[in-house]
Amino acid sequence: MESQSTHPRLPFIPKPGDQRASHPKNQLVASSVQQAPAQPAMAPTPAAKIHFLAKSLTGTKSFQETSESFTRGLAMVADNTADMSFILSGIIKCSEAGSKIYEQAKREEARVRSGCWNNYFMQVAAEAQWLTNTWGGLSWLPADVRAALQQSYGTPVPSSYVPRLVTITRAAQVKGIDLHSL
Repeated sequence: MESQSTHPRLPFIPKPGDQRASHPKNQLVASSVQQAPAQPAMAPTPAAKIHFLAKSLTGTKSFQETSESFTRGLAMVADNTADMSFILSGIIKCSEAGSKIYEQAKREEARVRSGCWNNYFMQVAAEAQWLTNTWGGLSWLPADVRAALQQSYGTPVPSSYVPRLVTITRAAQVKGIDLHSL
């Protein structure tokens, strides 16, 4: 079921000192986003991840387009399956039932539970380790780039970037290019 609105409903996330935060409905939504029950040692779902996913649905018209856009966005912002479950739970709790983002989050939540994302994240972890070993540390993605990605997507290394960086690194190695000159 799709929402009547063509725009995804963004959750209200108050900034410190925001007077709107005192409204009971806004407190409920804000608490869903900022204080959702988490797995041990996990931080609350970063607002940047939810906002990025909501914006990824803007302008999508068909179910397939919406689904593909949300799935691509989710692969960018989630660090692993536990993080993905946590993000989806946060979206489900703070979104209006029946909205595009709610329906996509419910669909992906079922896929996470069934193990559909396990191999993807195992592959990403193996490739990230290969990059770290090959580059002799984390310089395969410079600190300033990691900081910008953290601010934009809520994660310092979007999982969808890792395979691309592996391809670039392998191509540089084949051509004999010094990795640290890239």
